[in-house]
Amino acid sequence: MHPPHEATPMPPRLYLVPTPAPTGARRSQTLRALPATDTASRRGFGALLPTRQRLKLELRDGDGRGGVFSADDILGAGARRHGEHGPRMRLPESLEGSFADAAAHCLAAAESVLDLHRTRLYLDPLDRSGTARGNGLLIEWRQPHGDAPMIESVPLDAFCSGLWHPRAGALPPHHGAALVELAACMPRLLQPLTALAASHSRVRFALRTFDAPRIA
Repeated sequence: MHPPHEATPMPPRLYLVPTPAPTGARRSQTLRALPATDTASRRGFGALLPTRQRLKLELRDGDGRGGVFSADDILGAGARRHGEHGPRMRLPESLEGSFADAAAHCLAAAESVLDLHRTRLYLDPLDRSGTARGNGLLIEWRQPHGDAPMIESVPLDAFCSGLWHPRAGALPPHHGAALVELAACMPRLLQPLTALAASHSRVRFALRTFDAPRIA
């Protein structure tokens, strides 16, 4: 009798199987958010992470032409999103220097207090509502403090003039320093936006801070 034939072992086949996201979560929520100033990382993952959404600028001139600019555009990463073809719309030259630098500083200051609250900043020189959603800040606190509201609307005038005193005596020193830095950036943001408002029908800037999604 011949010994039983032994089949030649085949090399294992490799399969690339994507890790499913948790139920109800988008893929962007399963990845760790990257610092807004990390240009190289933002270039690779800009379409997946909320980094691009942290800054938003809407412009429309008197003829109805305009565009919506993200953090990539404002901070100068210039990343091309998937599916884009042809040249991308550029920021007005008046926003490429001091404005972009001030936006980066504002974002860094706002993100430095994410342990205490999320921040939204709205600037619209054409808005006459006098509300925080027109020109001002929305503060979403993480922890309750007595009878203080968990979400506060702070008009820009009150914020920049120092009339807003959040949770006196209950906040660490780095919070006050961040707010001072944020307020100091306002003129460098508002002046070029106000200049554009003279020739545009829409000029609206928004800054938002996000939690860093954690990988399960």
